[in-house]
Amino acid sequence: DEERGILLASYWRAGLVNKGIGQEVIDKLAAKLTAKADGQDYIYRAKAGVVFDDEWKKMEGLDVEANDAWKAGVDVAQMAMTTEYGVPGAQVVETAHPYEAKGHQWRKEVTVPGASSLVVHWSKQCCTYDSSTSVGIYAGGMRRDAAGPGARVEVIACCSQKVWGTLVEKAKDGAWKVLLDRKKPPPAGITPEEWPKVGEEVKARFQDGSYYKATIAEIHKDGPSKTYIVRWYDDDTRDREKKLEDFRPLDFDLESQRDVEDIYIYRQAAPKDRSIDCFAYCKEDVKRVTVKYVKQEGPSYDEQGFSAKLGDELLSFKLDRTHPLAPIMVEKLASVGGPAQGAGVKEGWYLDMVKTFSGPSREQLASILEGIGGTKFTSPPQGNKVLEAAMSNLDEFLVRLNQKVRALDAATLFFMNGPAQSPAVLMPEVRVAYNANVKLSSDIQVLDKHSDGKKAIVKTLAENGPAKAAGVRLGWAIDWQTTLQLNSEVEPKLPSEEEFLAAPQALLERSGINLAFKSLQPTKMKLFAFCGAASSSWRSIEILGDYCEFEFQSDGDGASYPDQRWGFWALVSAKPPPDEEAEKKRAKLADPFTVEVEKKTGTLLGIGVRHGMQELMIASFGAGLLEDWNKEHPDGAQIKVNTRILEVNGEKEDAATMEASLAEFKPLTIVMQNPEGPACNQGHILVTNPRPYNRCDVCGTSSTQYRCPSGCDYDMCE
Repeated sequence: DEERGILLASYWRAGLVNKGIGQEVIDKLAAKLTAKADGQDYIYRAKAGVVFDDEWKKMEGLDVEANDAWKAGVDVAQMAMTTEYGVPGAQVVETAHPYEAKGHQWRKEVTVPGASSLVVHWSKQCCTYDSSTSVGIYAGGMRRDAAGPGARVEVIACCSQKVWGTLVEKAKDGAWKVLLDRKKPPPAGITPEEWPKVGEEVKARFQDGSYYKATIAEIHKDGPSKTYIVRWYDDDTRDREKKLEDFRPLDFDLESQRDVEDIYIYRQAAPKDRSIDCFAYCKEDVKRVTVKYVKQEGPSYDEQGFSAKLGDELLSFKLDRTHPLAPIMVEKLASVGGPAQGAGVKEGWYLDMVKTFSGPSREQLASILEGIGGTKFTSPPQGNKVLEAAMSNLDEFLVRLNQKVRALDAATLFFMNGPAQSPAVLMPEVRVAYNANVKLSSDIQVLDKHSDGKKAIVKTLAENGPAKAAGVRLGWAIDWQTTLQLNSEVEPKLPSEEEFLAAPQALLERSGINLAFKSLQPTKMKLFAFCGAASSSWRSIEILGDYCEFEFQSDGDGASYPDQRWGFWALVSAKPPPDEEAEKKRAKLADPFTVEVEKKTGTLLGIGVRHGMQELMIASFGAGLLEDWNKEHPDGAQIKVNTRILEVNGEKEDAATMEASLAEFKPLTIVMQNPEGPACNQGHILVTNPRPYNRCDVCGTSSTQYRCPSGCDYDMCE
């Protein structure tokens, strides 16, 4: 029975309380499953033929599965144990022991709040039957639960066009309030009167909403406004008449910005004053419904026999141009429900204009909108043309909607609970605005240059600061080009990218600026893989950040060998803060040190060397005078492979001369230095770059933690 599961009664009870289970149910179950051991009450998942899962099913009114209820108690027990052993907040991830002998797969996400890095430790019993059953550990990717104000998102509107924006709030109802990007002004120093001129090449918006290369052929003035005639690069004769807002500089890149004005119908709907903010409330549970009104006889109280109208339920619509992706909303519904409310429509829902104008009632609606803004529709009407006419004349459309569409006795309309066809898509970017009285150093303690030398990355981050609240995590980089754009008017000016990378830490003394971050690992990646029975394969690992995901998959082999499919048990905890004394000692071990030995005839140093630029490097290390020196100086720096030889008997900066001196039989005074971290066989410092399928070049173990950034194809496990 113990193998089926056993918990301290106090942990089991606390878990059920956490699941909202009443005391009466808990007491009934405890009476059947409790047994004493060592003076304490324990709950057995199976006891003398009585099984928890079976008894759970007999209880009425429970909306929690038996397995989830039992797991709640296990979670309480694990929390108590991890706290007792000094790793509060740690989590246990495990398979059944043994795991089932059938093909199956599962994933589990683990988050340890507040952790800068995670450490995963394994039970010594971990094993799988063969390599076809394995554990993979993933990290990275964009996490919705970690995103907050400042996170950059992409909103996919109902016409499938994409607009970028910045998350400003997560509402209580689950909606994401997104501040949409609006059109940038012309290039700095260029006024609308000066740009563009006749003969200049630009990118102009075509009727399909895309931008194409064109030349300004003519400019016609009509009072304060101007009309431009363009000549398309491919000599297309369509859609040549343009306004200033249809142009972008020739170096404009739609992949670097997607604002409201880049999409014609939304540009028409948004406020003309671009200082007015535009928003989109993006729901996590997107709902889109079809509402069909069918002509029917009027209600019994209608003495004149008028039939029911759409307006009997849809009392009024309203227009809000600050929501350009879906500017028409249901303002008020009748207290007595109808087809719309029956389909789930509520006040505040949006009219899905894209589907409505391309749906079954498009001809009916087109006849109502005929002439709006001087528009005449073809027969049959094209849905996109009707939509464009409505979006270009929203005030008049609202009048006709409230007066004429509501007066219809039959029509099909489409509604949605948000302006987007799917939840907002997280982009691998964050923008954080820092107040004038707040230094960046209060939020970001350490910025360091990336191993490629081309960007600066976040090394330490305040737990409750705005960057982490927005979704930034350790290892994210500063997007310097975007940062410069966001602070173009800030004084004093920010340094150039070259100056910034030369001293990234200096930026942290600034305040009152906007900082752009980008994730270097925007997609979830498999970092490690473990399988088999060798204990050396199940080594402890470190993962940057506070999140990882376990994946277990098995082909089901090994049915006759339960001991060989024990599975795994892993403890995931926050990496403890660094020991300052140990760090100082480690740093001291990387300082140059002096070795004095007397090389006599018949003795060997016990090393092989290779040449560097102005030094020698130990390539092999074995028995000899230097190994004896290590034994005599156990507390100091140790000589090993990759130790650099800087000087021999006063000779330095000449590798050949130093090597010749080492070959002589005489007293030797050698100045050496160890690398600051793990290094490859060429002496390059390795960087963290997990490779789940690479083998360690030192011990041959699969799944490595470090890799040479200089192209040596050298990996190391730890």
